[in-house]
Amino acid sequence: MKQKEVFALLKKFSGQSNILTAPVAFIRYTGALECAVFLSQVIYWTQRSEDGWFYKSYSDWEKEICLSAYEVRKASRLLKNKGVLETKVKKTFRFPRRLHPSSWKQ
Repeated sequence: MKQKEVFALLKKFSGQSNILTAPVAFIRYTGALECAVFLSQVIYWTQRSEDGWFYKSYSDWEKEICLSAYEVRKASRLLKNKGVLETKVKKTFRFPRRLHPSSWKQ
């Protein structure tokens, strides 16, 4: 591979949409990098929703932050136990039951 092609490939994968961040304070608070990344994304999506609630499937989380369903459930449980995450099951026409997380209990 030519140097120019290598640099083009590196540039393609180094854009902001390809980077996950978690504040050090989140890592210290949760005790786990994976949970801190999950918390960071939950806050991101909560701020972009109308009422603080949003829906993401385990598949969505895996595509977005590379965490398995097990890792998301574990992080979600830890944050619920700390009292900073609330979830609810909501029935919709297309999907009988959906789990909706919100970042902060109100």
